[in-house]
Amino acid sequence: MRSNARPSRVMIGLIALVALVATACGSSSGSKASTSKGLKLGGPSECPTRPYCEPGLKGTYGIAIKSFKALDPGGPLTVKAIKDGTVDLGLMFTSDPTVEAQGLQLLTDDKHLQASDNIVAVVAKKFDKAPATTALNGVDAKLSQEALVGMNKAVQIQHAPAQTVASGFLAAVGLTKATLCGGATGSGKVTIGAFNFAESKLLGEVYSAALKTCGYSTSVKSLGSREVVYPALTRGDLDLVPEYAATLADFVNKKKNGASAATISSGDITTTMTALRGVLPSSLVALEPAPATDQNGFAVTKAFATAHNLTTMSDLATYSKTV
Repeated sequence: MRSNARPSRVMIGLIALVALVATACGSSSGSKASTSKGLKLGGPSECPTRPYCEPGLKGTYGIAIKSFKALDPGGPLTVKAIKDGTVDLGLMFTSDPTVEAQGLQLLTDDKHLQASDNIVAVVAKKFDKAPATTALNGVDAKLSQEALVGMNKAVQIQHAPAQTVASGFLAAVGLTKATLCGGATGSGKVTIGAFNFAESKLLGEVYSAALKTCGYSTSVKSLGSREVVYPALTRGDLDLVPEYAATLADFVNKKKNGASAATISSGDITTTMTALRGVLPSSLVALEPAPATDQNGFAVTKAFATAHNLTTMSDLATYSKTV
């Protein structure tokens, strides 16, 4: 879930522990009483009040919800609950390799309920020029959802080194010196910042490998949460950060206009990018977004999807009214 609605990934284990303790103590906190029809939904405790979650499922899709169970966001409790039938669907993340590995299937958000958290390179103004921009935009143009999930699987499940996976990606999609650099040669050091979770570090290494191909000297620093990384970027301590478009747009807007500022991101990436570029300081530039996203999604088991012919959230809405 996006950072204005989701905890950082380092908190997931703690949330899982708290939820597990509550379950062990017999607590029913966060659950709603069952109604006669509909599906069993699992998600973070704030799901019943957040527009991207239960209200959105009902309002945007018309999904009938029978009950809600508070779980960890995209974590092991959610996976277990979906697999053992405690819930019919649960909130996961679109780039999580655990989904496929655990026999789950994300349903397509065909009405764009979720904000567009596409991967995007945000660079210091001084690097908004070729060949840095051609290399970074070249990477993101080839960064499909399949490629991102595949790289995450290699790093997080198969435990391959991130640098090896990054170089392998460039080779696999044909990003050579000629295609990345356009005949130009870069110079100088680019310091790349990453958040404190594996995917961000991996993306930093992918950008690093591309820039090195074009002649830059690079380093990747894992600094922590956005509350640490973004100020470092605006101060000039960092030159580049692999970011998430919708999350960053809302984060910057709230920093500028207060915590109560309205959400400016959208389910449409073009709209989100316009909003993001409108709130970034003049010292920073958001380049072209990748097709790949790391955003909220709702998963069911593959067996459940096959049995009921489900591929989209709209399909799920139709099915929910029959049970």
